[in-house]
Amino acid sequence: NIFDTDYEIERLNAQEELLWKAQLPFYSGFLNGKDMMILDIGCSDGYKTVKEFDRDNVRKVLALDSAPEAVSKAKANCGNEKFCFEMGNVEDADFEDRLIDLMKKYDIEAFDVVHLSLVVLHLKDPVRVLSILKKYIGKGGRIVIVEADDDKAALSPDDYYLRKYNSLLKIDPYMGNRECANNMYIWLNQAGYHNIKDSYAFVQSGDMETKKVMFDIYFSSLPVDFEDLCIDDPGNAEYRMARQWLDDNIDDIYEYLLHEATVFSFGVSIFEGFVC
Repeated sequence: NIFDTDYEIERLNAQEELLWKAQLPFYSGFLNGKDMMILDIGCSDGYKTVKEFDRDNVRKVLALDSAPEAVSKAKANCGNEKFCFEMGNVEDADFEDRLIDLMKKYDIEAFDVVHLSLVVLHLKDPVRVLSILKKYIGKGGRIVIVEADDDKAALSPDDYYLRKYNSLLKIDPYMGNRECANNMYIWLNQAGYHNIKDSYAFVQSGDMETKKVMFDIYFSSLPVDFEDLCIDDPGNAEYRMARQWLDDNIDDIYEYLLHEATVFSFGVSIFEGFVC
């Protein structure tokens, strides 16, 4: 069973590695200052934070997450003088007070970069959060937002399975706002950022092993989600329909993706907004 626990752990590790290769040129481009101060929102267990910001020209990274277990793990495994992991939820009413206290604790006057990866799609009021974060970015600094962009994923020669799967992503509450990337320019503009621009970092299927990894990353999460959702809300007809379609088609998606003629690509959109 490809969805057992051990396989899921391997899938998440593979996701980090595969997408990081595509994003590396962008990160190398904007992490070009001296003694940089970074605020990383949504650091999870610290693995990605260290991978992205462990550079000689980065002086300190304040990394926040709302999950106590993740922060404890990050502190234990990755915490040091440079990487400071703390509890923090950007949607809490007292978040600004919390952030100010932490900046004083770690002697940070302002941030050169505020970084959010796969966070904004889960926010109830993105413009409010982006506006708050802007106050703590130094002049000439920037916000960097990495988000899923389902509309840019491509499957050929026939994209039926991808279109249907993406439609189910939109009704999975665990997956957040799947239209997030389409609204980012508007939200950043409303929050007061300037010179907004975006890039797309993507991976494309190559050999058979790469296709298997891409299937695990992109297509393996929804069957588990809708199984749980149907248990939690057995009367929801939309969830039952989604689970049934996935049960009926997930093996066919796997076989189609692995066909030698099939080409699949997906990635993330990376947005920048500057503070003048």
